Amino acid sequence: MKYEEIYLKSYNDMVEARIELGRYLGLYNSGRKHSSLGNRTPDAAYSTRETGNDEAA
Repeated sequence: MKYEEIYLKSYNDMVEARIELGRYLGLYNSGRKHSSLGNRTPDAAYSTRETGNDEAA
């Protein structure tokens, strides 16, 4: 997060920082696929774990 978001931007105030970090986390968790999760998003990996529909099982 630091290298992909925080270090690349200069926020004007804490309000802007919270908004931008929230936007980044939303993209990271629901829009960005992770190779370590079988090319799924963290949200998708978590939801299959909760329901027990994990492909590895």
